[in-house]
Amino acid sequence: AHRACPFGRPSGGPRTGFHVRVGGEPMAPPGGDAGYPPEPQLGDAGGPIWEVVGGADRGGIVVRMQQELGSTLEPTRLSTGALVLELELVGERLHYGLLQGSGPNSGWVSTKLKDKELLIRTGQILPPVEEAQGQAGQAGAGRGQGARQQQPPGRGRGRGKGGPPDPAHQWEHESLFTEPEPAAPRRPANSGVRWIPGSGTAGGKYAKLDAVELEEACRERELEIAKIESRAHAAELLECLDRLERMRVPELKNEVKKRGMATTVGATQSDLTARLREALVWERMRVKPLSEVCREKQLPMAGDEMREDLLQMLAYSSWEARGVPVWRMPSDTVAHGILDQLDRLEAKSPEELALICEKKNLPVEENLPAKDVLIGRLRTAIVWDQMPIAELRQECLDLGVPAEELDEMGCREEQQQGAAWRPRPFGSASPESIQREAMVQRLLEQMWMAYEDGLRISQYFQILGLPETATVEDVKKTYKKLALRYHPDKSEQGEQEMRTQDFQLLSEAYESLLAYIKAVQGEATAGEGQADEDGEEDAARPQTAVFMARHGERLDDAELAKGRLWVRSAERPWDPPLSERGRLQAMALGKAIRQHAEKLGLPAVTRIFTSPFLRCVETAVEAARQLEVRNVCVEPSLCESFCESFYRAWCVPGANGDWGGPENCRNGVEVDPERLKNEARGPASELLHPVWLKHAKGSAGRMSKDYEPFLPLSELRFTWGDFETEEQYTSRLRAFFDFAAGAFPGEGAVFISHAGPLKMLFANLKPDLTPQMPGYCALYLLHRPQSSGADGGPAEWQAPLAADVEHMRRWARDRHGAEGGGPFGRGSRRLPREGPGLF
Repeated sequence: AHRACPFGRPSGGPRTGFHVRVGGEPMAPPGGDAGYPPEPQLGDAGGPIWEVVGGADRGGIVVRMQQELGSTLEPTRLSTGALVLELELVGERLHYGLLQGSGPNSGWVSTKLKDKELLIRTGQILPPVEEAQGQAGQAGAGRGQGARQQQPPGRGRGRGKGGPPDPAHQWEHESLFTEPEPAAPRRPANSGVRWIPGSGTAGGKYAKLDAVELEEACRERELEIAKIESRAHAAELLECLDRLERMRVPELKNEVKKRGMATTVGATQSDLTARLREALVWERMRVKPLSEVCREKQLPMAGDEMREDLLQMLAYSSWEARGVPVWRMPSDTVAHGILDQLDRLEAKSPEELALICEKKNLPVEENLPAKDVLIGRLRTAIVWDQMPIAELRQECLDLGVPAEELDEMGCREEQQQGAAWRPRPFGSASPESIQREAMVQRLLEQMWMAYEDGLRISQYFQILGLPETATVEDVKKTYKKLALRYHPDKSEQGEQEMRTQDFQLLSEAYESLLAYIKAVQGEATAGEGQADEDGEEDAARPQTAVFMARHGERLDDAELAKGRLWVRSAERPWDPPLSERGRLQAMALGKAIRQHAEKLGLPAVTRIFTSPFLRCVETAVEAARQLEVRNVCVEPSLCESFCESFYRAWCVPGANGDWGGPENCRNGVEVDPERLKNEARGPASELLHPVWLKHAKGSAGRMSKDYEPFLPLSELRFTWGDFETEEQYTSRLRAFFDFAAGAFPGEGAVFISHAGPLKMLFANLKPDLTPQMPGYCALYLLHRPQSSGADGGPAEWQAPLAADVEHMRRWARDRHGAEGGGPFGRGSRRLPREGPGLF
């Protein structure tokens, strides 16, 4: 099920300075008054402080809105390491208020799961409000005189001393209109403008009515009199409704905006009038019936909200219905500007919307989808364009899009500008705008990936002839019937190859749909009773899995496609980093590895080993983020071959990056040693000195400092004239593979290396299979059970993936039809046909 708002519901008030206005006054986010930073609703009393220690590998622990385990889940988790205040403890269920960390501001969590602690007491106690205020000194006490004491939502706000009477009783004169206590002075608000000029009751005709006459006037307007706060509120409400009927569309829209609410699509005068009438009634309701309104709208509630909290939630719900996360916008003006753009889009035809999507580089199906699908994609792109950079960064984090190196880039540029200030050239972009553009671009790439994943799932449903609402049992039954029909054993002579391909596709669809449906069901029915939901690691499965992958697109290939020879001007021409496209490919690689492991029931990846070349390190770092692996280990065993072709690609006169050298200096052509680049005459280990790893983008904090390589870098003594042979590098690769497979049984590992070495290693492991030269981020998978084989030795390695590039399909051709981003690069750089390859 898709939420109306793709950006999530606010868990404790806005993260920006935007304050929704209700009743004409700016209303602070839940937990704070207007003009002051939001604070968690922690009540007046202190209490023990707890620390979250569980869920480290799941992004935190789940939070529910009520004490019951079956109650509604919060959309975000409570982060590991967060500090929370104990509001209530019932058995092993804790009602908390957030003090430090990320996650919902309040909710219910489990303190333990079976024998595993999820939260522990820190031993610290938060003092009560009175004690904390007493420690503030006389000045602080003076400022607080006459001010309201902060209360949990729903306690005492807007009520008489005795609380609201029973709504079931009839309205008998003054009994149901008990005047509320005078409100204490509020902190200064941003604006005191009433939403309807002169809306007070002083001098109004309804203020002069007695209780019976006022009751009759409310009934004529179909107002539920038992729910209104007081007689004065009823008179004021009737005055406002009279004025409402005389307003025109522009005035009505302006009043909706003043109240911090979103207008509906194509709102007419009657629509706007109905929305404002509803808001007017809400503002004058008692707290209890107002809470019922929120429950009817299925808004998340803790049960003790104050009036302002409830009105804030109702205002938010109007924005959620339009799919605009107003709490993440820099101002209400920007948010309403987005609504104006969406209203203009609603007036366009699907064909016009498709053209706009193409101009914005958004996905568009060949058969035009429903209009709301196209508007949804455009809405998402528009919102990203308007988000503050801090919210963009959070959006990247929420969607698993890497942005750390973009922050590092912005900091470096700011430091450089600050070191020697000079006027910015006219039209040049600031570091923040560069970061923003890069983040939005990555988010758009993420949208494309999600779109293509959805297409693939739809195709799998079509292969099985099932609707997308099918259950796991439906998939199993259908697969069994089709498998019997299309099994290769039942094919006639000459049809076996075709039947085999059909059966493989059928099996792929079956496995993928099972994983997809179970994942969707898991998200919908997750609970603390399941170890997976609260971060408890699954029991080790009796499998050892090794994923092997080639790095992503190299920068020199990307430059060659633009007509530039990167190798001739580079400081280190033997070690090109990834291009921007290559980093996106590495992200897709990490996701593909995770999906294959889940689909095949293999252990989660816990270790990533990489060749020390920059392009491999950067690929490993991006994949590690997607796989949630903390550290990357640099292993020289996975290096490219230091053969003659490797050196001639960069060190001989006229070198242009071609494997084996330029046309006039191919392998075997004698070269004067004095004309070689100096680095070629030193040991290979000097080409890959660890000091250069800091230049790998995004590697800060990701490289393991404790890992001791299986093959020390100093052992790479090859140099020009003393080249590495095929037997030598195949031997080092196989030795490390055998070591890793034996050292980490029952675990999942990833090797990031180069095309030639991977091809040769796979051929060595599976000599019965024909090896292929892998493209960018091509993926191999080898796995075997820990149990012994038939002869008592290790079980045979299974290879369900060999140079697989299914996850790279979108880069086979760029979206403008030009050759680009394909498996072997976009330029004309000569690549090896056989043997090892520098790519």
